[in-house]
Amino acid sequence: MTPAPRSPRRAAPPRALALAAAVAFAAGCGGGDRAPTVPVEGKVVHRDGRPLTSGFVFLVPASGGGPEASGQILPDGKFRPESLGLDGAAPGDYRVRLAPEPPAPTKGTRGWKAAAPPLDPKYLDETTSGLAATVPPEGGSITIEID
Repeated sequence: MTPAPRSPRRAAPPRALALAAAVAFAAGCGGGDRAPTVPVEGKVVHRDGRPLTSGFVFLVPASGGGPEASGQILPDGKFRPESLGLDGAAPGDYRVRLAPEPPAPTKGTRGWKAAAPPLDPKYLDETTSGLAATVPPEGGSITIEID
């Protein structure tokens, strides 16, 4: 006895479910509520104009909503923030916090010591840093000045 051929109708529901799942997945990955980012570059400098030569910058939305942007500080004090994996930051006002680069030991005359000077602890929290930045709607550059 030969088995009965499968009905094409029985195969359709799994395909339909797969298509529906793919459409739902694509709709959920659109990032619909993400604020658009604009190109931004910045620089962190001391009051006397010397650049901060290492560390990280975190831009925290002043409104309390929306994604943060962050970037690594290069030896010339410059940084390029990213937000949610995208280059730049959303336009708006930000409170700023800084974080030091993890210390890289260097050989000194009395053993090992940290290579980077420590940051003032007030800069480690955006609520105590006193630092702010505004990303204009068209993007551009920002300067963050520290003591």
